[in-house]
Amino acid sequence: MRGKKGWKRIVSPDIKIHLIGEQGKPIKKSHILLPGSWSEAVVKPRLEIHPGHIPQVSTRSVLARLGLDVGHHQAQTLEILQTAKTPNTVVIVNHGKFSVRLRRGERIHRVYFPQLIKPLRKQEIQKLVNSGEMILGNGHKIDSNGLVELKIQPAVYEFDEKHRKLIEKENWATGSKRKKLMQHTTRKEKKVKTRFGEVILTETFPVKLPNDVAMFLQSATEGISFQIHSLIIDPGYGNPHPIPIVLEIMGLKQNVVPEKIFAWLTRITDY
Repeated sequence: MRGKKGWKRIVSPDIKIHLIGEQGKPIKKSHILLPGSWSEAVVKPRLEIHPGHIPQVSTRSVLARLGLDVGHHQAQTLEILQTAKTPNTVVIVNHGKFSVRLRRGERIHRVYFPQLIKPLRKQEIQKLVNSGEMILGNGHKIDSNGLVELKIQPAVYEFDEKHRKLIEKENWATGSKRKKLMQHTTRKEKKVKTRFGEVILTETFPVKLPNDVAMFLQSATEGISFQIHSLIIDPGYGNPHPIPIVLEIMGLKQNVVPEKIFAWLTRITDY
């Protein structure tokens, strides 16, 4: 989709690992990131964008489903991003239950530039929904400024512990392996309760986007959890058959139930 008109202006290429390792130790070409630990990676390319546009980091969803959160150093966030360049190092934190193999050349995240997005207005979105070209799921709401509220289903995907060895030996960052990874999960219909620092897999109600409309999920739900999914939902998602968006929600508060996620919609051909 990034080959379409305007797409390269708002979405970066996939960012690749160059070297990776634990903080304070020699960095190398490969690394096993253990549960509850974090590592530092030197990445390429080092993107340059227009001054004043601060990018948002988007973890690749296959890694997010294993509990990996990719972000910039806290101290660098404003100082470096406001120079219109992304840092050449990132921190990768494993909030999951399984060890994850990472190595040089693997794609770990993308960034997008929110200031370059022209959100669809409520009237435009409603017209697409009424015509059936777009489906936003049960109970969705559209604010007057175009911010969309998507309802979260009472459903959870849980990893089977007996698949631990199979999961931990795979290099999940190589290629797109979402379907293969999800084969190791069991979907259960129940309320989504968060725990602080734990990543829970849940989903929206089925969604369908037109071939020229992209969706940009917001990181926060209602201030009670943090969404570490790949925030960029490509144009044409769920077309022709609507499908849910799997969400990787990390709890910020204990024993609360996130019920909605927010998103912007934009026509990428407008750029």
